[in-house]
Amino acid sequence: MRPLEQPSILGVMNVRAFSSALFAAALLATPGFAAAQEEGQDGPVQCIDGGDGYLRLSLSGAANTRVFWENTGTECGGTAHENDIEFYFDRKIVEGMGGSGLTVTLQVFDITTGKKGNNLRVLLKLESNAFATGIYRTKQGNCSITVRKNELLGSMGIAQLWHIEGSGLCTGPATAPGAPPVNLSDFQFSGTYAALSLGGE
Repeated sequence: MRPLEQPSILGVMNVRAFSSALFAAALLATPGFAAAQEEGQDGPVQCIDGGDGYLRLSLSGAANTRVFWENTGTECGGTAHENDIEFYFDRKIVEGMGGSGLTVTLQVFDITTGKKGNNLRVLLKLESNAFATGIYRTKQGNCSITVRKNELLGSMGIAQLWHIEGSGLCTGPATAPGAPPVNLSDFQFSGTYAALSLGGE
């Protein structure tokens, strides 16, 4: 089991960009993607296309807001790594955040594509322009989650899109250097992440 790592601020801020680039690169290398893309239509942002994406979490302390985000209007995505899955939820304007948006990122350890589990280690990161420090994060051992669903939504060549769903709790707050803490309620989530199947599975 590898040690729980505290990611750098640069790494946290680039989760969305890396996830998008990984999945896009795989799709662009797949025959037939360009034709499929031309058939798509623009519309409201959806976490899961035609699905049931959501994030439900309450924040108190340095930030006071109810993060009860449903599928429409919520951007989500993520990336599978060798021993963890990192995925995020994002809204551009969030009530209670002074006109700013909020990105909530979950990094689940000791899990791979298709696997479920109880009491899994997880780091939560909160990123917003409303925070003077930009980013809050939880500490090692403060939060755990149960992953009830980890299913393949679809694939095109080596690119795969997965649906991850579950719930979690934190026994300690998210913190930032020199700033008051943010307390987190129990939470529920349903989102997506990208993975590559080099074996073509």
